[in-house]
Amino acid sequence: VRVTPEFPTLRDLFNYCDPDESGNISQEEFQDAWDHLCRLPKDVFSVEAGNTLAESAGSCHEAWRAATGEDKSHLTFAQFARWANEAK
Repeated sequence: VRVTPEFPTLRDLFNYCDPDESGNISQEEFQDAWDHLCRLPKDVFSVEAGNTLAESAGSCHEAWRAATGEDKSHLTFAQFARWANEAK
């Protein structure tokens, strides 16, 4: 039986995807967060016109660029939270 992690807050998701506890997530770690967010039901995390994140936001790479504003090597929690709020 595979146990799927649950995250009551966006901060919990960010912390889970930051296993080295650096306070930043890399693009690879962002991919993990993206995968979790894409699995959420539309009534929990939906974007434009009630679509899921994957249906509306395009690829993880596009989301990374939208979150970082440019090609950076890491993302802070503030940037991650701002991106998630704008994507929602």
